[in-house]
Order: sequence, then C-alpha cells, then structure tokens
Amino acid sequence: MKERDYIDAVVEEWDAQGTGRPIASVALLLRIMRIGGILERELSTLCARYNLKPGQFQALATLRRAYPRTLTPSELNHGTLLTSGAMTPLIDRLEEKALVRRLADPDDRRGVRVELTRAGQKLIDEALDARIERLAELAAQLGESEIVKSAAALRKIMLMLEGPTESTTHT
Repeated sequence: MKERDYIDAVVEEWDAQGTGRPIASVALLLRIMRIGGILERELSTLCARYNLKPGQFQALATLRRAYPRTLTPSELNHGTLLTSGAMTPLIDRLEEKALVRRLADPDDRRGVRVELTRAGQKLIDEALDARIERLAELAAQLGESEIVKSAAALRKIMLMLEGPTESTTHT
C-alpha cells in the first residue's frame, strides 16, 4: 500500500461523510496550501536565526534581487507579499538594524528610495543560501520530468490568479 499523506486522509474523511463535495479534484491545491504553510513555518524558524521577521526577509530578498538599484517603498511592496500599510514600519525596523537606508529620491522631492546596506546584503545572502539549500533539498526528491510538469501546471494556476508579470520590483 502506498504511503498516505495528510491530504489523502482529508479526502478520505470527506468522502466518508457522503457530502458529494469534489474534494479529490482539489487535492493538488490543498497540498500546495499545506506545503506553503509548512514552508512558511520553516521560513519563520530560519528568520529567527537571523533576527528577522519573514516580511523583513522578503523585503531584503527583493532589494537583493534588484541590487545595485534602489527601490521606492512602492516598488519594494510590489516585490513582497506584504500589504502597503506594513511597508513603512518594516523599512523603519530594517533601518534601525542598519540593514537598509533611505535615500532622497532624485526624481521626486517628496519621495524616498530604499538601499540595501553592506550589512543587509551580507545578512540576506547568508539567509538566502540557507533557504535555497533547504528548497533544493526538497526539489531533489523529484525527477526532472516531475519538476517540469509541476512547474508548468503551477505556472498556469498562478497566471490565472495573478496574471503575467514582467518584473517583481517595477509597478
């Protein structure tokens, strides 16, 4: 008998209820949601090792992807999964830790740009290396064709939910 995961048990329990809900047809998405939750908990644990919150990790990673460019708070927000209201206090905390600095926006007298400091770059590079290593460890359990097919299917769902994206940091 093949190994059962949590979602197999959920599907079986719903089927036993006889409600007619098509739970088996959405099992893939239920697994994605569960995996996402588990990976978020792992990210929280990783962030704690680096004295970061997950949102700070996301912001630093976004700045690192854009490096050496600076980003406006709006561009930074676009590159994360955070709400716009959370961005100012998040930048404040990162600035207090000397991981980012605010610069006057040369194109907008009232605007600011956010720059990754050398300490911020060093910290996020270390944290990213640890995160990528863990994700690579998980992906290594899949064959090449499984990765290609899964990526194509998930891309199709993401495009339905978000639409196409040219850049993660340009609004």
